[in-house]
Order: sequence, then structure tokens, then C-alpha cells
Amino acid sequence: MEAPDPPTLHRWLLTVLVAIIGGLPFAASGQSPALQEGSQGEVAIRCEWFGVGNKARIGEWTGIQLRVNDSNDRPREVLIRIATQDPDGDKPLWETTLTTNPGVNQPVWTYLRLPATFRASDPLRAFVYAAVEGPPIATGLPPAPTAGRQLGSTVFQSQRLLSPSEGMIGIVGNRNMGLRRYGGEPNLTSLPLGHERWEFTDRLDPDTLPDRWMGLMPFAALIWNEPPPSALGTDKSQAIREWVTRGGHLIVVLPRLAQTWTDEASNPLHDIVPRVSVRRRESFDLEPLRPLITHLPKEAGDARNRLELPSNEVIQTFRPLQGALPSEAFGVIAMPSPDADGQTEWLVVRRLVGQGMVTMIGLDAASRWMEQRALPDPELFWHRILGRRGQMVSRESGDPAGNVSLPRKPITVDNGIADQIAKTTLAGAGVLLGLVVFVVYWLAAGPLGYAALKKTGRQRHAWVAFVLASGLFTAVAWGGASFLRPARTSAEHFSILDHVYSPEGQSVQRTRAWLSVLIPQYGDASLSIGEPGRAGTRRFTNLLAPWEQDRQSSAGFPDARSYRIPSRTPDSYTIPTRSTVKQFQADWAGGPTWKMPSPRADAAGNTVPLTAQRVDLPGGQAGVSLSGSLTHELPADIAEFQLIVSLGQRPISRSLSGRAAWRMSSEVFAANLTGWKPGVPLDLSAIPANRFSRADGTVQGANPGYFGTLVRDLDPLADGIEGSAGATGLTAMIRKMYAMSFMGQLEPPAPEDRSSTYQPRPLVRRSATHGWDLSHWLTQPCIIIVGVLGPDKTPSPVPLKISVGGTYRDVPTEGLTFVRWVYPLPPRPPAWGSASDPLPEPSPSPALDPE
Repeated sequence: MEAPDPPTLHRWLLTVLVAIIGGLPFAASGQSPALQEGSQGEVAIRCEWFGVGNKARIGEWTGIQLRVNDSNDRPREVLIRIATQDPDGDKPLWETTLTTNPGVNQPVWTYLRLPATFRASDPLRAFVYAAVEGPPIATGLPPAPTAGRQLGSTVFQSQRLLSPSEGMIGIVGNRNMGLRRYGGEPNLTSLPLGHERWEFTDRLDPDTLPDRWMGLMPFAALIWNEPPPSALGTDKSQAIREWVTRGGHLIVVLPRLAQTWTDEASNPLHDIVPRVSVRRRESFDLEPLRPLITHLPKEAGDARNRLELPSNEVIQTFRPLQGALPSEAFGVIAMPSPDADGQTEWLVVRRLVGQGMVTMIGLDAASRWMEQRALPDPELFWHRILGRRGQMVSRESGDPAGNVSLPRKPITVDNGIADQIAKTTLAGAGVLLGLVVFVVYWLAAGPLGYAALKKTGRQRHAWVAFVLASGLFTAVAWGGASFLRPARTSAEHFSILDHVYSPEGQSVQRTRAWLSVLIPQYGDASLSIGEPGRAGTRRFTNLLAPWEQDRQSSAGFPDARSYRIPSRTPDSYTIPTRSTVKQFQADWAGGPTWKMPSPRADAAGNTVPLTAQRVDLPGGQAGVSLSGSLTHELPADIAEFQLIVSLGQRPISRSLSGRAAWRMSSEVFAANLTGWKPGVPLDLSAIPANRFSRADGTVQGANPGYFGTLVRDLDPLADGIEGSAGATGLTAMIRKMYAMSFMGQLEPPAPEDRSSTYQPRPLVRRSATHGWDLSHWLTQPCIIIVGVLGPDKTPSPVPLKISVGGTYRDVPTEGLTFVRWVYPLPPRPPAWGSASDPLPEPSPSPALDPE
């Protein structure tokens, strides 16, 4: 049986102490009188948006837009606070300051992480105070405004609260563009023939978008159509820019008229959109694009099974600008045929930005004709953009498979994180010491001691012996506890480190880390990601938030206290400490902290690019031939890793819709490798082509492929009671992290397998790793390495620092680090033809247009 971690042990001991004393209530509220709910008062405040578009997800960062109207006769600075509760019972106070404009309804965004224990019926309370000069929120920071006189308050609840396992997607504009089928069935949290469903937040516009990147964190993608980007201010455009750089996917479906996305003067996001020229093509016949739009033929016996495409539509095509780098104008889908000048043009193009991407689409997916027919078909078109897989069915679609309801085992790929970071060693030693001391004490002061006294005829000294034994064992217990008590701050972590290689020097890494921080002092301590006090000068806004998993208890300590968190720059603040563990989630991005894999240089010092080519093998099989060599300088071996190679999208054909959508839209291969040491070259050309297996296999074949094997290997790891991890341990966690990294491409259930003897595929879910899916990278040629450092524990890439009444010092960390590295290969657009056609060779880049 696993020993309780230190917070649980201390909480139990405090509870027993309080019960014995009997003079204290079981749980103090920790709420000061200044936080008591009041009336609207001098400042009227109300909640406009609980989450972007009034939708939020449990356990996720959430933006809350408030409206503030001050009745004062002159402007003044006010402080807004929203309180939540962490697992220790302490109350984080998420603070935002605002200078009021009397008589005006002012919008203000504040941000917080909803606890995993939050429920739809739980109210949140926002309080407005007069801002007065106060102490710094953390050591090393300047004095910060604090709460003075209370001026107003409001109570509000979420309008639409999603479960932790549901994905989200944002749509800026009023059209659905054929995306609704990713939402599955109403009142279901998964897809009938897939895994994660997406909740749609539509009808967004520049006014309703958040002004910090963490407000966009819930979205798997942000799809923008109608409103021009010119209405974005500095803060909101920077929020989108940082969200993309950190791994977000912004998709621009060009509006039919007056697009301004390529106009530098009218687009504050011009620096991250593809560097292309746009050609507007009117009176365009959509028939050549049919395989991207619908699986219905032009002619069929039954009128319900045929569809005439319009011949007078508008599309827009792209060419790279002169001087554009390959990463700045990366072609995804080309037009079926060259233009009148014999030049290739792109229908879909993207720009790689840090860890993320901006994709631009010239097909008018938001036209009235498309909207009326729920087109383009997501299986034909959007799978190729978003990196999804599977048949998108529903009862409304009329497909019989929409009525399927398979009993499937739920497997949450990230519910073992708490077990990975639990500090159980010292707690277990303490519990064992206490048990041994108590047993020996009971024997010595009880039957054995009395028997010894009786044997020597000294029974009359029993009380003296009892007192002496009590004192001796009290000293032993006290000394043992002091010896076992940790003397230094430390942290156990589980981290995910991402890096996208860029020969042009886009050197950005991102990390999400979950940490159990042990601070062996009573009082207060300041925590910071990186050097404190530099939030205004850094390129990225890093996040540090109290964290818990849903199954964890939140009974809390009896002496619960409040602590302040600046909601818009939550990277440094002071927390209460009790010589126990406190758990956090950290999101960090910045320049490289670790030297990830990179291609080696030749004798002349020139970097040799990597290449990948499909190879036909005997027996109708296929493999991959690679060239190039890699080295890394990580702090430990990559103990085991998967080498994933995407050769590009399969030919565009209607045969990839319907039940055939079970297949991946790209041709992907994978190989399992082990033992890559720092500084030792990995010669990719030495890996045999037959070492690679197809990623998707066949529906009912003996070879399920890499992603099929991932899902089937998860079957024994089904969730336990109340969503707890069904299997713990390093091997299970690594297997789950491989699956999490490609959520959109995991093998879905196949409608052909609905027989009575069929064992349905597990339902794969996630709760703490939304936004960390690499599936969209498989929509283009690339090489991906995913692996774990080891075999020993390693430090975390997150630069966590602590101050206990003095200067900051690094927090020693050890734990498991999961590394993921992406190497984009040159564009290789899919051919237009049969799905059985061979994969085309890399095509020449389209002609360049001058600036």
C-alpha cells in the first residue's frame, strides 16, 4: 500500500490534534472580513463572459470578462479580486487593477485556473476595492496595490461548463464551415466513432476575444473568417501571437470580399500570417475540387445521393512572395491544375510560428451554399487541416453509424500525473518509524515492562518505569521525526518539453510541468518562474497556478489562508507554507534551456538537412528511408523514443470519406528506438526501411499500425473508480504520453466491427494536457521524435525559483521529462487522384511573386 504524501499526513495529524483539543472549529474559512459579500455599492460590477464565449472547461485556465461602472466623480484605481480554493484549503485571490472612467461600462479581463473540483453549481464572487499602496506580491517585485475599502461585488456562475475531457474550438465569425460534426451528439462528451469531441464557441469577434494568451488556452484551434483583424488592439493581437507561438493553430478562411490579412497596414497580425500574394478567382467552377468538398457524386440514380456543385463561385489562391522563407509560406494543398501561366498555386498555405502555425485557406468554406449543406465535408477537407481522423457521424447526418453506441472503456491518458509527482518516500519512512516506535513503546511500557518488573519483584515501581519509558520513546520519536524531516526545498516534477527545429533561427521551447514543491518552513515563501519582476520585458507571459487532479481531496488545513496572484502576470507570488508539499502547474516558454536534437554539419560546417523517402518492400509492404544525422545535448539519455515520419498527405480522393475516413489522411510511419546518449550521433540512414511500420494499418488486418497498437496497448490501463488512474508506474505513464501526443490520430472504432463478438476500442480521453496534441503536424511532411529522458530522474526544464525572506535561488527538481521534437520537411502537396496512387515526389515550389 502506498504511503500518504506529506500534505495528507500533516492534514491527518492536524485534524486529530484539533479533535483532541476540541476548542477550534474543524476548518477555518481563511476569509478576511474585507472579503464578505456586499451590495453593488459605489462601483457596479457584473460578469459579461465566464470564459471566452461564455464557455469554460473544468481544470483549465479561463478568462472572465467583467463590466465595471464607477459612480465616483473622478477616475480612481480599483482592485478586483476573485477567490477560488486550492487543495490545501487556502484561497488564491486572483487580482486585477483598473483605472475607472466614471459613468462608463468598462470591460476588464481577469484570468484564473478553474480548480479540477469546480462544478457548474459553484458560484464565483468578484469584489471591487479601492486600491491602496501595499506590499509586493512576491519578493523582488515593486509594491503592488492592495485592497482598501470595498466598493462593490457580484456573484456569478458559469453558463456552460465543460467536462475536463471535452475539447474546444473557437470560431471568429457567424458560419460553421462544415465543422459542426466534430461536436458529436448533444449531451455526449465523446464522438460515436472517435475519441475527443470539440465544443464550438462561435460568433466571436475582436471585441469578445481575450487580451491575454491564457484566455485562448482552452482552444485546440481558432478559426477566423468574417471580421477583419484591424479591430484587434495591441493587447489582443499580442495575445493571439503568443498563443500561436506557444503551439496554437490559427486558421484563416479568407472572407469572400475585401480580405485584409495580407495588408500590413490593416492587419496587426501581419508578422505571423503566411508571406504570400493572394489571387482572387471569380466565376470558378467547384467541380474540380469535389474530392475536397463532398463524397456525393455529380450524377446518381437517387437524387438524394448526388450533388451539383456551383459553377460561379469565388476562391482565392496563393503564391509565396519574393524572399519568403520556406517556413513563412509552406504549401499544404495545391490547386488541381496549374494556372493559365503554367504556375502552381496553393489552395491552403501556412506559416510556422515558433511551436505553432497559421494556416490560410482560399476555399470559401463560409459561403452561403456551403453553409446550407454543412460543407465542406470534414472527413475530406478539415481532417487535412486539423490533423483529425475517423468518421464524423451523428443521428442528424442520416448515417446509420450515427446510431451506434458502443460500450467503451474510458482511459484518461494524463490522470497518473499526481502519482508521478507524489513525494511518498519521506512520508512512508515517517509512517513506518511512527508505527515501529509505537509498537515498541506499547510493549516496553506495557506487558513486557511489567513482566520484567514482576520477575525482579519491583512491581511497585511500575508507574516510574511507565513515565521513564514514555519520556524515552517521546525523545526517540521526536529525534527520529527531526532526523527524517527534510531540511531543504525540493520539487518532484513531471514535464513535457517541446521544440520545433527551425534553420531560420526561431528558437522557442515550451514546457508544461506539474510540480510537488516541498518547502520545509512555516510561514510564507515566494515562488517565481524565471527571474521575478521581468514580466513587462519578457516576450512571453509564463503561468504558475495551484494544481490538483479531480480525484484529490480538498478538505484543506484548519489554518487556511489567502494569498494574492496577479491574474494577468501570474508568474511570481507569495504562498503560505507549512513544511509540507504544495502542487503547481507551470507553463513556460522562452529561448532554449536545453539543447534538443539538431542536424549535424558536414566537414565545411554546413548543416546537412534531413530527408525522408518512401520505399517499397517485398510483400506489398512499405517503409521509409532517411538520410542525415542528429545529435542532442540533453541532460540525460533519451531512454526510449518513437521516430514518427510523415511523408505528406495521401492523394485527394472521395474514397477517403465515409467509412474509409478510418484511415489517416497522411502517409505516416513509425519506429521504436532506444538508448540515445547525449553527444552521440544518431545516423538516420542506418535505420533499416523495414524498421518502420505504417501508422494506421488496416481496419481488420493483423497489423493495426503504430497508432492502432497505441490504443490497443492502452486497453489494460482503463480508468479506475471515479476516473482514477487504472494503472500507475513509469511504463504505463510513458505509454499514455505517447497516446496523448497524437490524440487526433489515434485509432477510432470502425463501423465494420460492430459484431456481437467485437471488443470495442477504448475511449481515450485527456484532462490536463489539452493543447499538447501534435496531430496537426502530421498534415505536412515532418519528422517527429517523442521520448522520455532516463533511466534516472532528471531536473525540470522549468526555471523555478524560490525566496524565503531573502534572495531567490533555484529549486532543485527531479522527475520525469517527456521530450518532443519536430523537424519540418519540405512541402509535398497531395496529388489529385485515386487513393491508391503512389505518393508523389516533392514538387517544385510555386513561382514567386514580388513584394
